Amino acid sequence: MFGAPLSTAFGFDVELSCDVLEMVLQSHSTTPDHIAVVSGTERVSYRHLMLMASHNAASLEEAGLKAGECLLCGVDAGVELSVVWLSAMMVGAVLIPIDLSWPANRMAAVLASTRARFVYVPRGEAPRPELCGLTCLEVSTDCDDATLPPRTSRSSANTNLYGFFTSGTTGTPKCALNHHAGVANRFRYMSRYFGDGHVVYQNSAPLFDSSIWQLLWPLTSGGTTIIPYRRELWDLDCVVEHIRRHQVTMTDFVPSLFKVLVRALEQGAICPSHLQSLQYVLIGGEAIDPVSVHSFRRILPGVHIINTYGHTEASIGMVFHQVRDTDAGAIPLGRPIDNTYVRIVGPQLEVLPDGIVGEVVVGGICVGNGYLNEPELTEKSFVPNLFPDVPGAFVYRTGDRARVREDGLLEFHGRHDHQVKVRGVRIELDEVNARFREAFVQVRDAAAVVVNAAQGDATLALAYTAERAIDVCELRKELGRLMPLTHIPQYFLHLQTLPVSPNGKLDYTAIAAAFIGSWQFFQAPTPAVSTQDQLLECFRQVLLSDGFCQDSNFFEWGGDSLAAVSLKVLIGARFNRTLALQTLYRHPTPLSLGAALFDGNAGTKAVEMAPLYSHTLRPWGQSQRRIQEILLTGATGFVGIHILERLLTSTALRVTVLLRGDTIESAQARLMSIYANAFTGRVLDTTRLKAVLGDLRSPCIGLDPQEWIQLTESVDEVIHSAAEVNFLSEPSHLYAANVQGTAELIRFCNESTFKRLHHVSSLAARCSLDGQVGVTGAELDEHARSNAINGYGYTKYLADRLILDAQAQGMRAKIYRIDDVLPSVSMGYSHKKSLVHLLLKLCLRLGQVPAGYGYIGLLPADRLANWICHFVAAPEAFDLLAQQVDVTAIEFVTFEALVAHCANRLGMSVSVVDHRDFVAQISERADCESMLIAGILAADTSKRVLFTDPSDVNLRESSRQRMGLTQYQELMVTLSEFEPFVERLAGELV
Repeated sequence: MFGAPLSTAFGFDVELSCDVLEMVLQSHSTTPDHIAVVSGTERVSYRHLMLMASHNAASLEEAGLKAGECLLCGVDAGVELSVVWLSAMMVGAVLIPIDLSWPANRMAAVLASTRARFVYVPRGEAPRPELCGLTCLEVSTDCDDATLPPRTSRSSANTNLYGFFTSGTTGTPKCALNHHAGVANRFRYMSRYFGDGHVVYQNSAPLFDSSIWQLLWPLTSGGTTIIPYRRELWDLDCVVEHIRRHQVTMTDFVPSLFKVLVRALEQGAICPSHLQSLQYVLIGGEAIDPVSVHSFRRILPGVHIINTYGHTEASIGMVFHQVRDTDAGAIPLGRPIDNTYVRIVGPQLEVLPDGIVGEVVVGGICVGNGYLNEPELTEKSFVPNLFPDVPGAFVYRTGDRARVREDGLLEFHGRHDHQVKVRGVRIELDEVNARFREAFVQVRDAAAVVVNAAQGDATLALAYTAERAIDVCELRKELGRLMPLTHIPQYFLHLQTLPVSPNGKLDYTAIAAAFIGSWQFFQAPTPAVSTQDQLLECFRQVLLSDGFCQDSNFFEWGGDSLAAVSLKVLIGARFNRTLALQTLYRHPTPLSLGAALFDGNAGTKAVEMAPLYSHTLRPWGQSQRRIQEILLTGATGFVGIHILERLLTSTALRVTVLLRGDTIESAQARLMSIYANAFTGRVLDTTRLKAVLGDLRSPCIGLDPQEWIQLTESVDEVIHSAAEVNFLSEPSHLYAANVQGTAELIRFCNESTFKRLHHVSSLAARCSLDGQVGVTGAELDEHARSNAINGYGYTKYLADRLILDAQAQGMRAKIYRIDDVLPSVSMGYSHKKSLVHLLLKLCLRLGQVPAGYGYIGLLPADRLANWICHFVAAPEAFDLLAQQVDVTAIEFVTFEALVAHCANRLGMSVSVVDHRDFVAQISERADCESMLIAGILAADTSKRVLFTDPSDVNLRESSRQRMGLTQYQELMVTLSEFEPFVERLAGELV
């Protein structure tokens, strides 16, 4: 429980009763000639601003507007926006911002709810038919010193200052009312916390309550408000230019837009010097993104990032937290500001102990006055205050879930209901569902969900059931008549039935998963004039991101092998030409691919690979500490998840896992999901598990400096099982993750306490000149490059070279070069993107298996993980191993025998066919997996043996001796032990 005390136990003292207008008048009386508002070329002093407001207030009274009456505001930019707010306060009206482009039905609901008689509209704009019954007003800026002096406030602390419309679960918008006292309290806190006289850029649209502090707080503290001259689509360059030109010291971002800014800074598209004037950036409206925040702080260390949390129903925002270096994972919401309170409660509003997740209840001066003319909704959310230590008659039930951490900071844990925030806009999913079914009577059912699109951005999507799919253009056009643009789903998915959970309710997790895995996202087509623009649209459609640009790298934006196949299909259909997958891998940007396809410039320079480098290590010593903590990379990988399970169930070691993701929550959720899939019926035990957010492609493996230092001190041993695996990709695309990431881990092991390193590599990294006497490093590298089967094998070879170099300097490291890994024999979990799995499944579906593809080693993932873990935290066993070990199976079968065994167990039959016939047949299939395999098989038809060469099987005896297999006979398996995998495979073939 926590909260800041009120000045008195039963009410507000004289200072707290001061309303917002009085605070502005104090600034006016102190510095009348100081510039209050800047918009475009207009620069308005406090004196002139208050004269304009008084003049318009008098006009409002003459028109018949009364105190306490609702005044609609359709003005969204310019100095006029400030004038409207001030003049409304002068007459005691309740200002309610609206969007004049809202659909007719929403506008009708707004008019019915507010019963408004007056609306401000931009100068020269023709009134909409829906507003014909209202008096349309325009802001007058023509006044001089002869105008009446500034008017004082006609409001009290508890009278309504404004209302903002939000979504409603019934499909009807609801208007949240807030009083002067709550907003004035927020402004006083900001002045105390940040100081007076700031230059603030109004970055939030006036329809969102976060715009209030940007618009009015500077005027209460002797500062200056910078307002866009006209409100257009959010333009990053325009925002940055305003900040630079006006030397803005504070502004506000929702996380999704903040990430765009950070990407631009990282890519050099925005010069950091243009933002040097900033002192504070407030972030709110949706969950904050730690990766973007810390990246921004590294680029602009002088700018303070403030995470804000609050509700439209409770005076904008009432929990603040200044981001610190120690906020490495999930960034907390923070603590309540002055005179506001938070309680975490259970179902009966009982206060829960710190550390327990429950519903967030807000109390204190920030609590608003309910919903306009909605007594039932108000009664449901604004409940009597039963907390004796929280002042006020009512508290607000937020529907948010959170807990109070050990350090006393509030930590967000999602919502109870179906209300979400997407790009800072609060959306009721039930409203979206209702409007969709209203628009399309043929729809049987609909479910809106939030999915993570490119780079994890939250995006609204909707799945529906109907006899047939509806054209996406028609979907968006009809919904545009019924809902604001912010509420229209970006993606649609037609299903025969909506997934349900065992209790019969809609399974929203499964629906979101269907979007992510279906390849059936649809986007509204955008005009594409040139061939190059059309090509860019193909990239955007596959990656689900309109932010992808002509020079963006497909693979850096999340593209993988299957996505590459989808892009190949889309480009083929759009331009009626065949695109080889290898061409895409060599030219991963629209610009370079366009040059290769349309200009005949197939030799366009590919991305250059950084030179191979190694560290000069400090003289290697041996740590005397007892091994207690392991750092594991690649825990979400096929082998890594089995290593993690073995460490947690068979040892007492603490395990720190390095995870990639936009947030630690999303990364942990992915790990939990993969574990649950790999070990059906089990729950990941997190008692000894710690997750950190990082990226092997980045310096310090993506850790901030403080977290890097902390881990180098606490970790005793490292298992590096992560790699970027892509057999079609160029080495340059894989170099950062596979080579530079390994180099950083070598440095990690050499700092602070010395750490042993287990490097899980691949037999694909082998070079035929390995170990030969007299071969120089340069000769070896060139031979490996020219003879490597693929870029993955070459980058793994380079990573191994780094380990060998470190070993020569005394580092205690082992290289495990792993053969093809098969599904686990205990649970049947398989690597569904592996070539073995995809080809096996395709052969079973076709009833054909190509001849001569070599041998498959029976090396199960769980048995392999167990074998590796024998050497973890076991110095004596570790030292007995060779520096580099080829880890192979004991038993081998031909690929034909593997397919035949699975077919027999599934009651199917297969025939042996020629390689070329097989490739020709699958090349004609339209599904992505077939085309992916066809691309791999056709890449070089001379290399018929995809797996182990028959002549190599006898050579594995030396490898077995080096592995110590006589001690670990658990790697001895037979085909019959893969029955759990065959059972799972049967489900995939249905």
